[in-house]
Amino acid sequence: MNHDCPLCKNSRCDLLFRKGEMTVFRCSSCTLVFAWPQLSEESIHELYDQSYYDSWGIQQDESVRDMKKLTFKLRLKDIERVIAPGRVLDVGCATGYFLEAAIERGWDAYGIEINPYAVERAHEHLGERVVRGTIEDALFEPSFFDAITMSDVLEHVRGPLATLARVRELLRPGGVVAITTPNIASITARLLRSRWPHVKAEHQFYFSPRSLTHLLDMAGFRLLHLRPAAKALTLNYIYAQRNVSKVPILTPLVVSLLKFLPDSLRRRPLYFLAGELFAIARKDATSDRARTA
Repeated sequence: MNHDCPLCKNSRCDLLFRKGEMTVFRCSSCTLVFAWPQLSEESIHELYDQSYYDSWGIQQDESVRDMKKLTFKLRLKDIERVIAPGRVLDVGCATGYFLEAAIERGWDAYGIEINPYAVERAHEHLGERVVRGTIEDALFEPSFFDAITMSDVLEHVRGPLATLARVRELLRPGGVVAITTPNIASITARLLRSRWPHVKAEHQFYFSPRSLTHLLDMAGFRLLHLRPAAKALTLNYIYAQRNVSKVPILTPLVVSLLKFLPDSLRRRPLYFLAGELFAIARKDATSDRARTA
């Protein structure tokens, strides 16, 4: 069975692998990798209940908050190389750790999140800066933001081109979008295939440097920066995720280390390349290429 590419509409898409009820294809033209069947909007919303966020450490101690903010500060430093701190929107902000990091660095930060539990948690320390919903239905004025960030979000949406068209609408001329997303062309993805930790039911799309660049170009953005994305992680956090993302070899190694290392070392953040991409692209004010699909 074949399916047309959701991005470029090419009719030649090759089967990559199957996992459970999901089949994953790669477009032979733009190289976009996508899952089939695509989830309905209702199914996507049902996935993000409280247990989804609990599994990623939202209710853990302050060391997890600090760890995640270290990663976000890395991203912000890169963004600040191409645009001065201004008004920023974090799409899929969860409980708001990115916003905290951004505010500490002088940004006027806002967030949008679909999960009511995460929004409630964010309101405790960020107030009305966080709203519930999606970027498509957000009630912000056009050209309101200097920067929009999407960390581990673009792979979840049903229409990435339409989502980026909305991002473009909300950015001022010369504003930037910053995207972190799993890299299907990474060594770990090629080696592990269906066992790659980023292959999940909620992930609709998988991007490579080539397909992400193509998508941004189609949406009317000029790529400024593209590289592997580093993340700050602690050994305690990796161990806690062993049942969420089972990585061959890694889990036994971490378990062995934890038996001998003192807690101070287990809590110390280390920087890892986690098989993801980080891209920054500028809204091309002269472009008329932006279109939706």
